[in-house]
Amino acid sequence: MFSIIMHLTMPAVFAATDGRTLDECFQAALRRSEIIGTQTELIAQAEERYRQAKGAIFPTINGVASYLVQAAPAATAATQAPGEQTTAKLTATQPIFHGMKEYAGILQQNLLVTSAMSNKVQAAASLYSDVATNFYSILQLEQDIRDVTNEINIDSKRISDLNARVRIGRSRPSEVLTVKSAVDTLVATNDATRGQLLALREAFAFLTGFDRNMPILETETLTLPSPGAVEPYLQSIEERPDVKAARDSLYAVEKNVTIARAGHFPQIDVTGDYWFKRPGISQDQHWDAQIIGTIPIFAGGIVNSQVREAASQERASELNLARLRRLADQEIRSDYDNFTADLNQVTSLTRATQSALENYQAQTSDYKLGLVTNLDVLTAITSSQESQRALDKSRYLTKLDYIKLQIATARRPKQEELKP
Repeated sequence: MFSIIMHLTMPAVFAATDGRTLDECFQAALRRSEIIGTQTELIAQAEERYRQAKGAIFPTINGVASYLVQAAPAATAATQAPGEQTTAKLTATQPIFHGMKEYAGILQQNLLVTSAMSNKVQAAASLYSDVATNFYSILQLEQDIRDVTNEINIDSKRISDLNARVRIGRSRPSEVLTVKSAVDTLVATNDATRGQLLALREAFAFLTGFDRNMPILETETLTLPSPGAVEPYLQSIEERPDVKAARDSLYAVEKNVTIARAGHFPQIDVTGDYWFKRPGISQDQHWDAQIIGTIPIFAGGIVNSQVREAASQERASELNLARLRRLADQEIRSDYDNFTADLNQVTSLTRATQSALENYQAQTSDYKLGLVTNLDVLTAITSSQESQRALDKSRYLTKLDYIKLQIATARRPKQEELKP
């Protein structure tokens, strides 16, 4: 697969040190985004639940103290069960076997941590798409204003030339008015474009926190690969963060079946007490230990219902993963088709712009010789400038669609780009 290097970078109005690049805008948006902050907190919560699940396999130690007052016993039992009893002890309990649900819970919470991390990357990818769309839309409108301004300057110069020709009787005043009308239309077009640009600039300030008038620029030429076949792009579906998150969530939900089935198994625990104070005849016995086994016999069908519920959740998660894979396939194919169409359009518009420029130059020469009318020249100017505007717009759209294809195939942004 070869590469096509497209020099799509437009001349910047500001110096490089005065503007912000796409990556700088993205990093600023990351720091500002409440969604990314929320995803970070969700990861922290998942990590704490993982630690809690691990804690279930460790012993628990509790201190217990009590004071009991009861009816005075018979005199013969007073020494065995006094009317006032004060106890104080430490109790330790070590789980031995609970149907392996603790270990399933640990694996489940660990999977949910990785799923939360993938969700954060997916949120960042969505944010990157929003920032890139805003970034290149602003650049495209700014370039469009420059193109229209250039056409206004060309027409203004032509008005000066026509006025000179009117004075010597070689042109009609109506020819001047025709060009002036075209200039007024172009000025109105620029005014409308500036309105669109202001709206995009407000969105830029919202996303990044930068001043809305902060210049943005590209500092390097973007290298666009030849698309080739779509199949290599489709191979990255399993690497997409949304698919990863859904896959990990499915594996985590599968553990619910193991956890629910544990309700059918006996539970075995070891407990031990160390007594600091004990009433009656046991006052000199300072410790005891026991093994407790609990065998479930009947719970009203609750456990079986929990198992069926967990199995249903597993099937729902499988369906969700299948849906995401199909959506990913559709998104990659759509972005691939848009990108390839953009490349073809840039190639065609480049030829069309060159032809329109040559036609304008030829029409200008013929007009001086009286072979064509002023309307022919004006049409050639308009055609040349409209072709240039369409080419510039297509160039930025190609860049944006290439970035969207990269996002769809999990190539942008990377995990290491998610700086704290």
